[in-house]
Amino acid sequence: MINVEVSIDVLETGPVADFWCELLGYRPEGDADADWVRLDPPDGLPTLNLQRVPEAKHTKNRVHLDIYVTDPESWIGRALELGATRLSVHDDADDWYCVMADPAGNEFCICDDPDDD
Repeated sequence: MINVEVSIDVLETGPVADFWCELLGYRPEGDADADWVRLDPPDGLPTLNLQRVPEAKHTKNRVHLDIYVTDPESWIGRALELGATRLSVHDDADDWYCVMADPAGNEFCICDDPDDD
């Protein structure tokens, strides 16, 4: 058996844990303000781990999450309400996505799901 988890470096774990729990339905395992926070996923999603680090993010992520949804504009609106920032939009009919940043500045994309159009 193999298990792959995604770890995200953050300055403060609590606000980022709250963001991903509210947006995608994750549940923190233990104290959401600890130095290392495991976020248990809903079915079908990977486990997310948040690791407190002393330095702020300064450059583009080398790994990011792509979230494929049937109604991207509503998901973007919800992410913005929860503290995300809209960075850019790739407005191609065959490959539409919006680059966002979570409250720690880590990029993720909300993508139009081509399988559900």
